[in-house]
Amino acid sequence: MRHVIDGVADDFIRDVRESVAICMKNPNEKVSGAGVIYGMAQKIPDRSMVSDMACQYLNCIYDTSDP
Repeated sequence: MRHVIDGVADDFIRDVRESVAICMKNPNEKVSGAGVIYGMAQKIPDRSMVSDMACQYLNCIYDTSDP
């Protein structure tokens, strides 16, 4: 549970703000290259995998069914 360690949330928020600022500076720039997931040490060559992983993660944390 790294997200509860002091400073981790602040670092994440700073990183998100920096990323959004870059995107806002260049709104028409085409997306290219490998996809990345925050906190991973490697890049994923197939960007569609990033979307799939994000959807699966959100499905897991918002699942309301009984175990």
